Amino acid sequence: MAARRWQVLTAVCTAVFLGAIDFYIVSIAVPDLLRSFSHAGIAEISWVINGYAITYTAALLPAGGLADRFGRRRIFVLGLGTFSVSALVCAVAPSAAVLIAARCVQGIGAGTITPLALTLILPQFPADRRGTAIGLWTATQSAAVAAGPSLGGVLVAAVGWRAVFILQLPIGLAALGGAVWALDRDRPADRGSAPPDLLGVLLLGAAIGLPSLAIVQSHAWGALDGGRTRRSARVSRQPRFSCGGCATSRCRSLISACSGTRSSDGRTASCCLPGWSCSLCRSPTCSS
Repeated sequence: MAARRWQVLTAVCTAVFLGAIDFYIVSIAVPDLLRSFSHAGIAEISWVINGYAITYTAALLPAGGLADRFGRRRIFVLGLGTFSVSALVCAVAPSAAVLIAARCVQGIGAGTITPLALTLILPQFPADRRGTAIGLWTATQSAAVAAGPSLGGVLVAAVGWRAVFILQLPIGLAALGGAVWALDRDRPADRGSAPPDLLGVLLLGAAIGLPSLAIVQSHAWGALDGGRTRRSARVSRQPRFSCGGCATSRCRSLISACSGTRSSDGRTASCCLPGWSCSLCRSPTCSS
C-alpha cells in the first residue's frame, strides 16, 4: 500500500507537470513558429498559446462533474490520453491552423487533468501524511513554472519548435501507463446526477475567448486603423507649402499658401516653416 501511494503520486504529478509547463514552454517557440509558418502573422501564431489557455480554463469546470458521473480514474486517464495524442498532432502539424486546433484539444485534456489530481492523490495517503502529498503536488506546479522557459529555450535552440511537443509524448505516455497501472478503479459517486452544464461551459469559453479574439485580432481586422485614418485625412487637408526652390508652375503656385509673400519672379518666397518641405523639390520651407 505504501509503495502504491507513491506510484500514484508520481504518475499524477507527472501529468500535472505536463499540463502546467505547457503554458510556458511553448511561448518560447513563438519566433521559431513564425519562421516555420511564414505565411502566418503574430496574431495567428498567438492562438497557439491563447487557444490552449482558453480551452484549459473552460475544461476545469465540467471535469469534476464528469468525474462524479463516470469515475475519477476514467476521466483522468481520458484527459491524459487526449493531451498526449494532441501533443503528437502538434509535433507533426503541417500548418498553423492544424497546430492551433490541436493545441485547443490539448488544452481540454490538460484542463481535465488538473482539478482531478488531488482527488486521486489524497485518498492514497493517511491523514497525517496528506500535507506531504499536497506539498509535493504544489511543488510540481512551481517546478513547471520555473523550468518551462529554460527547457523550451534549450529545445527550440537545439532542435526546433517541434521538439517541444515531441518531448511531451513519451512523458505523457509514461504517466498514462503509470496511472492505468497504479490507480484503482473507482465507482462513480452518483450515476443519477445531472450531467455537467455544457451550455455554461460554452458560455464560459465564449466569455474568455471573445475578448481575447477582439484584442488579438483587432489590428489584423483594422479596428485600430480608424484613428490613424482620420489623422492622415487631417494631415492631407493641411496646406502644402513650397520654398520656391524649383521653377515649375505648380511649385510657384504653392508659394501663395505660405504666410510670406511671393517675389516678383515667383521663384522665392519669404516663408519659414521648420519641419516642412516643398512637396515637389523637397527643399526646406525656409527661403528668402
